[in-house]
Amino acid sequence: MKALQQPAPESALRIETDLKTDKPAANDISSPSAQQSIDSLRSKIGRNRAASYYSKLTSQQKAMILFGARLKPSTHIHTPLENMTFDEQEQIRLSILALRDLTKVMSSVGLAREQFVTAKIETPTEDSISDLAGELASNLAAMAHIEH
Repeated sequence: MKALQQPAPESALRIETDLKTDKPAANDISSPSAQQSIDSLRSKIGRNRAASYYSKLTSQQKAMILFGARLKPSTHIHTPLENMTFDEQEQIRLSILALRDLTKVMSSVGLAREQFVTAKIETPTEDSISDLAGELASNLAAMAHIEH
């Protein structure tokens, strides 16, 4: 079996050695200057990071933001952020900030079903419903007697 295996070419060893370095890949954004360059390019094409993220949201996520911004989802759900007016963009920005603050508050709350339900709600029984119906009927009869 060893006779069938061929030694790895020198280039394969060099690639493996290069992969073990701690240098970031070319597309890694690790420095503020790289992020500033990307932001500069975005501004030249008229699209910022927020607009890019906003366009990738689901319709439900956009609707929550639009509702918080007091904008009708039916008219704004398919409108790109950069095509909205300054006031609409500002309302959306404020809505996202409010949702972020809400997320910070609620992130430490247990949201499992047994942790979320706070009160035991009793389901009405047939007896309690018939008791309420009898009480309502007697009240209506008393009101009718008073009116005459």
